[in-house]
Amino acid sequence: MRLLPVIDRRGVVPDVGTVPAPGRTPDRPCVDCLDHPPTAGRTGPAVASRVAFWLAALILSITMLGTTLPTPLYVIYQAQWHFSAVIVTVTFAVYAVAVLATLLLAGRSSDQAGRKPVLAAALAASALSTIVFILAPNVGVLIVGRILSGISAGLMTGTATAALTELVPASASRRASLVATAANMGGLGLGPLIAGLFAQYAPHHDSGVRGIPGRASSGGPVPVPRPRDSAPGPAAGLALRGPGDSGAGP
Repeated sequence: MRLLPVIDRRGVVPDVGTVPAPGRTPDRPCVDCLDHPPTAGRTGPAVASRVAFWLAALILSITMLGTTLPTPLYVIYQAQWHFSAVIVTVTFAVYAVAVLATLLLAGRSSDQAGRKPVLAAALAASALSTIVFILAPNVGVLIVGRILSGISAGLMTGTATAALTELVPASASRRASLVATAANMGGLGLGPLIAGLFAQYAPHHDSGVRGIPGRASSGGPVPVPRPRDSAPGPAAGLALRGPGDSGAGP
């Protein structure tokens, strides 16, 4: 049986989709439909992304600060352990070699393992290097601490920069690069400044220099030793005096 179209009085075939069913009110525009998510639904993820962005920048800055924190303290280690200037140069060099080797060998590790595991490994290496600096009994262990510090810097630099870029829209990638550069360079510059201020103005103790890196990073008192039983001369100038010191020897 074939159905014929219904023609109204004007000879026009009405559109079936526009003819309302008997007893049904016409559809009205949806005010709270799911295909138009409210603004409040997008605020939460946006705030979380901003917090994660600045947290990653802070972690990058603190890690890089820790890598340069012991730099002005080498003269104190040298006065206590009596090693040569060549050893100081080697201590600086092994850090740079460790950074370059880590960047070459593990620069893309976060692409396979993920950002968070590599960032956690970088923080663990940084914490371990701090422990080594605190407990170092000789210059050999000090060099090991510098190697661990270089590994943490190599892992952190590339991974944190990539994480910062991913936490912002594509249009803001330039801002992410600027923040990453500022956090990196700012941490590298603040490390020697903070350690130097602690070594210069913190109260003096006779417990040795081994607690300086950890205490300087945590804000605690910093022990700064003086060479003992030495005649006045160039070595006596290695003692760092605070503002209330009279300048007399012990």
